[in-house]
Amino acid sequence: MSTDNERNPESINDKPEGAPPLTKQKWIVNYHDPDFTIAGFDLGGGPIYEYKGKRFTGTIREYFLDGSLGIEETCLRGFPEGLKRGYYRNGQLAEESYITHNWHYGPFIQWDESGAIIKESNFGFSLPIAKWILAIDVYYYDNTAKCVGVLFNQFNEDQNEFYVEYLNDIEEYFPGEFYKRELPCILKILEKVDLKRVFMIMVDSHVYIDNDENYGLGGKLWEQLDCEIPVIGVAKTRFAKNMETIKEVFRGESKNPLYVSSIGMTVHEAAYIITTMKGAYRVPDILKLLDQKTKSAV
Repeated sequence: MSTDNERNPESINDKPEGAPPLTKQKWIVNYHDPDFTIAGFDLGGGPIYEYKGKRFTGTIREYFLDGSLGIEETCLRGFPEGLKRGYYRNGQLAEESYITHNWHYGPFIQWDESGAIIKESNFGFSLPIAKWILAIDVYYYDNTAKCVGVLFNQFNEDQNEFYVEYLNDIEEYFPGEFYKRELPCILKILEKVDLKRVFMIMVDSHVYIDNDENYGLGGKLWEQLDCEIPVIGVAKTRFAKNMETIKEVFRGESKNPLYVSSIGMTVHEAAYIITTMKGAYRVPDILKLLDQKTKSAV
């Protein structure tokens, strides 16, 4: 039984009263279609779907081996969005829920194989809380370091807060030990920020210095954070021996990649975050603004 690329003859766009509008579906695709792939995962671990290399909008269906429908869910621009249903082999509805931004909302119902409700609850209609990212940059002049951090909303980068610190008598730079110079600067910024608000931290450096995963600045910072807050390294250059720990991210029309590494989350998640940040050029807008503020008026 196959429904690959059929026009959707039915509607699964019913929604509970008061809920956000559901995706208007046009296409149905079989989960096991070879052209249908999981391109990555979002921060909450939810899948990002593509069909023939493009973000998929439509209805996804997965079938039991006997051809009966097992799962049906709607998807918007690659992300699960709207109604999701699971079925028993006899065709009886087993579960029904609603998802937006990897977040359950509205009613959640489970049935047994005879059709009797065995669980019923309601998640309400509140959207996910904002995820705040802290990006930090440091500029050195004379024997001083100017440290700047920007805390911004991942879903609305115009919501941001800047923090500035100056340090004197900084450590001399030694190849392979860059963290000894920059880490104290970053920690001064962290003293000014409520870390309970911070979902992840970005640094202009690498997490690892080699393929053996010896820590660079990003890894050392993660240790200082008791391994609790994910760290993403966003660098414009790479080391000769750390290519297995980074992912190249090309943005806009630039032919030069950003070299992304991470700890506390997969490098694929980190690369996706950098790829989707606001801005048409190689460096995301908020990181470019951070760089400008770090180097200004010194």
